[in-house]
Amino acid sequence: MSKLKNSLIALAGLTALALITSLLIPLVGLGSNAPGGNAPTSQTQNVNVVNTPTVAAQQSGTWNVAIDGTPTVNLAAGSSVNIGTPTVNVSATSTAIAYEDTLIVQQAPAIVLTPEINVSSFKQIRVIVSANGSTDYAIYMRILDSNNVPFSIENMNDSLMGAFSKIYDLPGQKIDFLIDGGTGQSSVHVLVFGRSN
Repeated sequence: MSKLKNSLIALAGLTALALITSLLIPLVGLGSNAPGGNAPTSQTQNVNVVNTPTVAAQQSGTWNVAIDGTPTVNLAAGSSVNIGTPTVNVSATSTAIAYEDTLIVQQAPAIVLTPEINVSSFKQIRVIVSANGSTDYAIYMRILDSNNVPFSIENMNDSLMGAFSKIYDLPGQKIDFLIDGGTGQSSVHVLVFGRSN
């Protein structure tokens, strides 16, 4: 009986030792952060995709594309690009066309008057005039006051050459042009650039 008793005590001791050992030694497996485990870590994980699979993706809602920085876009020869109706924002330091028109001026005493041109957003304007036909017409740039009363600045075709280009620092908000016909018909092209800086 003592042999059975000693065996049972030895068995109980071994069982207790196995139980204590299993509680004190950590298990390595799923959900464990032990090295060599297969649980997620804070390190960057790499995924290798083999054989370039096809992914079916569908649009949900409106897609928007933004381009940051100053990108370079290269198009192959013969490419066509549709950009719809773009909005162009002119910065405060750029030059813009304030007015452009080609006017037919008949022989004197015919007079042609352009519509008023709002140049209030510009610091300077450059006026360019050129003509086909008779070059002995007179063209007056006029400043309009707050009551739209015109004040002539000068006859820009005083030398009767038919072409003119000059820069003006603007003292007014609105201008117009009065063209007085010469000895024959003229086609007079008037172009006004404005610079706001």
